[in-house]
Amino acid sequence: MHLAAPAAPGRADPPHTFALPSQPLHQALQQYSRQTRLSVFYETTLVAGKHSRPVQGVYTAPAALAELLADTALAARFTSQRTIVLTAEPAVARMTKKPPEPAALQQFDAVLRARIAHALCARPGLELGAHRMALRVWVDRDGRIGPLQVRVAGRPQLEAGAYAALAGLPVGRLPSGAAEPAVMVVTPETVRRHGGCP
Repeated sequence: MHLAAPAAPGRADPPHTFALPSQPLHQALQQYSRQTRLSVFYETTLVAGKHSRPVQGVYTAPAALAELLADTALAARFTSQRTIVLTAEPAVARMTKKPPEPAALQQFDAVLRARIAHALCARPGLELGAHRMALRVWVDRDGRIGPLQVRVAGRPQLEAGAYAALAGLPVGRLPSGAAEPAVMVVTPETVRRHGGCP
């Protein structure tokens, strides 16, 4: 196994600003590990010949890793608060994944948007509807928002509050086969169209 960086116990880290180009995956994982101070274990044969996706912008550590590993057929699993193990995604699982039923996907999307809007509206300081907000959301096995990326146009100081409002929010289980991350854009027009915050 390969250890990319020493583990350091501690509480969950805030989002990081990443500027990782596409590069050999082993090299990208080294840089990711140094920046996040997370330990990443993997067989060197798993990453041989693979290249990472570029990761540019503000991400949580799990969201950045998911972006970095996209299209590599590798899966990441936290085995402790500071330790990640990479494994090969089973070929059978990749071949047999079916797209979700449209009705199930539409229902999940409606629930996701409603719960996100409710959580954001509950924080008046976010001034929902006064600016444009972009969200990239991953849902964990328990049906809660896990990795999350938030961008607020022209108001980056609001991003931490939006992140705090949404991290861990229960939204229900993702339909089987649905692609992640879910992307949601909140604009003043869409907020007004739905009647604004109560």
